[in-house]
Amino acid sequence: MRHSHAVSDNPAYIDEERPLTDNGIHLIRQTSTHIKPWPVQKILASSAIRTQQTAKHVLPTFAQVDKVDVLDELYLATVEQYVHSLKQLDADIHCAMLIGHNPGIANLIANWSGRHLSVSPCTVAVFRLPIDEWKTLKLMNSQGQTMEAFISKGQQIE
Repeated sequence: MRHSHAVSDNPAYIDEERPLTDNGIHLIRQTSTHIKPWPVQKILASSAIRTQQTAKHVLPTFAQVDKVDVLDELYLATVEQYVHSLKQLDADIHCAMLIGHNPGIANLIANWSGRHLSVSPCTVAVFRLPIDEWKTLKLMNSQGQTMEAFISKGQQIE
């Protein structure tokens, strides 16, 4: 998931401190209705305020998650950093959510789907990863990953 809409062009905030806008919070509520069916057990979010706030508003959607794991290395992460973070998950986690930033999130979606899609704020791509353990996860779509859903602008597209 890419974080939702954040304040921009405001000299009062450095990039990591930019909060969500009211429209961004509203978009998370719309998006959350579409992601509710997935049994997320773990949420990993970047240390930026906008991703933490996105995670805070998504958290009530998933009954099995009681907290968000905030990771400094996910702030403006590369595809490799996102995959590395997922590879650290315990084997008993079967469904996880990343909340991060473009271009890393868009590149991860492109790598796994084989398609270049527009990844606007609050976009979610849901993938089925045919792996037994997170530590075997790979960057490229060489394991038969399939995209089960693509949610953008508060609407399920696929």
